[in-house]
Amino acid sequence: MMGLATVVLCGSVVVMLSWQRQVALTQEEEENANIARALREHTLRILENVNQAMLRLSEVGAERAPTDLEYLRFANETGLVPGILTQLSWVGADGRFVGSNLDPTGERSQRVDLSQRDHVRVHLSDRHGLPASSLSADGLFVSQILTGKVSGKRSLQLSRKVYGRDGSVKGVVVASLNPEYFESVYRDVRLGGQGRVMLAGVDGIGRILVLKSQQVDINQPIPTELLHALTQQREGALSHTGVDGTTWVNGYSRVGHYPLAVMLSTTAQTALTPWYTMRAMVWGLTCLLTLVLLFAAWVVHRSLQTLQRQHMALQHSQSQVQQACEAQHQVLVALNAALKPPLTTLQSFAELIALRSAEPRSREHARLILQNAQDMEAQLSRTPLRTPPPPPAQG
Repeated sequence: MMGLATVVLCGSVVVMLSWQRQVALTQEEEENANIARALREHTLRILENVNQAMLRLSEVGAERAPTDLEYLRFANETGLVPGILTQLSWVGADGRFVGSNLDPTGERSQRVDLSQRDHVRVHLSDRHGLPASSLSADGLFVSQILTGKVSGKRSLQLSRKVYGRDGSVKGVVVASLNPEYFESVYRDVRLGGQGRVMLAGVDGIGRILVLKSQQVDINQPIPTELLHALTQQREGALSHTGVDGTTWVNGYSRVGHYPLAVMLSTTAQTALTPWYTMRAMVWGLTCLLTLVLLFAAWVVHRSLQTLQRQHMALQHSQSQVQQACEAQHQVLVALNAALKPPLTTLQSFAELIALRSAEPRSREHARLILQNAQDMEAQLSRTPLRTPPPPPAQG
């Protein structure tokens, strides 16, 4: 019985802990998805402002070459210069740099050839070799982190092809964003020991990664499970196991109509840290309760053994009393059987003397003897001659 109670107790604890573990992971998924949505909104506001400047420059570029003031005005109107939007540029149809808000005439850059850079090649070459998912529906391309040919600075390039009124390609508008700004924003998120925030493309390639409160560029593919999820729904959460066996809890959200998504990932170990603490406490209490139950069972067992010994001793004592009573009864029966014949003879003899004796003194003695014999016979007659019944059995 005690073993069954212990099994039921341990089984209940296992079921409860399993349920609590799943609840903890679900809550972590929801929290990561919510944070990813918040980061998406911030990222989207930046990209929308930059995109508006690119569209305005595209409208001018479709008609004519932008002027020096237009470069400056369109860039400054975003309010993102210079910390976020580092440069708003125009690249000609031949792939050469024409001008920007930092170098309106292109003289400082010496009209450098950018035709082999991904963010330009994707628009000007039919054999660019880049996946179609790299472009948004309206033709916006977001590059991986690149190092500028002239400035030598890291930047995230947004580019858009510009067509003239006659349908010919006039050039490419390029907006250079400072990745350190996004990294600083993403770094403010409490990631835990191995958490990470990634700005990734829907082409499966990461753009920006913040890991363990440090930023690194990432050009490797994102997990297949996450890429598949991004193509199925715009936001959500899921868990997956990496090649190193680490289980990641991911929240993701697509950034508007742009070919980007914000992904927040934490390890299941970090998410389950409170659960591990609770599990240790629950199992500790369970072990303590089991020991208490075992001790109680031992006490009850000892008490039952003591009662059994007392019962056996009482039965033995009753048996001895029964034997003594039986022996006493046998003595009385034997005494009764031994005394009755002499008493009968004595009564007859006393009656004879009382009737035949001529001396009064003799008759008086005979009557006394007869009276005593009759009294003794009456006393013997009151002695029980049946065997006394045994005492009732003890339950």
